[in-house]
Amino acid sequence: MFIMAVRATLAATQWLLEGTVIGTVHKQDKSDNEKAGSAGGRLRHWTGQAALALAVLTSSCVGPPLLVDPTELPSAIVGKPYTQYLDADGIRARWEISAGALPPGLRLDAAGGTISGLPTQAGTYQFTVAVRSTGLPVRTGDRLYALTVVPALTIDAEIEPARVGVPYDDRPRIAGGVPPYRVELVGHPAYLDYDRLTGRITGTLQPLGSGVQYPNATLFWTVSDSGDPQQTVEAVSVLEIHPPPVTITTESLPPAPIGESYTAQLEARDGRGPYQWEIVDGVLPGLAGDEHRLKLDRDTGVISGKPGVNATTRTFTVRVTDSDSWQSSDTKELKIVVPVKILTDTLPAAAVGSTYGGDGVVLSATGGLPPYTWSLLSGHALPDGLELNSNSGVISGTPTAGAIGGTFTVVVTDSDEPATRDERELTIDVQ
Repeated sequence: MFIMAVRATLAATQWLLEGTVIGTVHKQDKSDNEKAGSAGGRLRHWTGQAALALAVLTSSCVGPPLLVDPTELPSAIVGKPYTQYLDADGIRARWEISAGALPPGLRLDAAGGTISGLPTQAGTYQFTVAVRSTGLPVRTGDRLYALTVVPALTIDAEIEPARVGVPYDDRPRIAGGVPPYRVELVGHPAYLDYDRLTGRITGTLQPLGSGVQYPNATLFWTVSDSGDPQQTVEAVSVLEIHPPPVTITTESLPPAPIGESYTAQLEARDGRGPYQWEIVDGVLPGLAGDEHRLKLDRDTGVISGKPGVNATTRTFTVRVTDSDSWQSSDTKELKIVVPVKILTDTLPAAAVGSTYGGDGVVLSATGGLPPYTWSLLSGHALPDGLELNSNSGVISGTPTAGAIGGTFTVVVTDSDEPATRDERELTIDVQ
């Protein structure tokens, strides 16, 4: 068939040559119209024969399908240059995307059959590549591809600072690529370990000794994914290591008797000095207008002053804050007991048959934690006809005939736990 097509083509060519020669021979004998008609007829005859010959030749010269290689395309990575050569039985050919589309950022070289570029968007993209030979016999082929573009592997290695003695738990932020990951970490301090899949760091740094501090740790990270091609990224970060958090070590404070000078030192340890102290809840004993009331020195943590007659037992919360760049603080509830104190030191005389003090005489006390409870010391008694109210501390009544004045001891107890008490020897004369 191929030989017959060639012969037909040669015949058409002969007709063309013949027309040209005949036209030349009869140039002197025929008119222009005749020559034009003769040449035109032969030209039409040749054109039809040539078209038929070419059609036969083309249909007869279709070769076997082209095999497009490779059968699969390797994955691409967002933001990374990608190049993949396509082949069609090693011949020169024209290439095109006949269906679907390449990932954004990639293109197909029509002459060379190369897919290349810089992918910009992750995903899986399906498309068909078609190829056609540039010579005879005509050969065509195509292949359906699915090209996966994976996100670039990244690591944000900045992590939270650590404190000695405090459980630590933090990890870098790893994203992109193809999980699972493999993490390698160099430079982490003793007592801390890390997960080889996530990079999670856990553990508790132990104290190195009195006054010895850990230096900051420089961490070197290497992360690889499970993709093909495999991605690997590296990063460097610093793990700040801070001392143990500041802790208030004062467990209790001494009592502050009314009228006596008072000094107490609040104590703390760890953290990084100097410390700052403050009262965050409650108040110290004493009234705001009392110049001798107890006060806290913010810089030294010393509570000092002289409780006045208006001072009472107070519970308050103190807070200490250290000077570390990553500050720590501690709070503790403390109490300063101001022991209850009887202020009454004398009592008026009583008269037989007369109400004592009109409505009675009130015993006075201060300090401690009101309300108070009043009583007489065991074995002591008031003059006949008089009595002591245990709640109000009022001595009232009418001395009876034969009542004898005398000396007795009153006792006052506050409501604190444990309670404080005071006693005072008093005298009531009966007239």
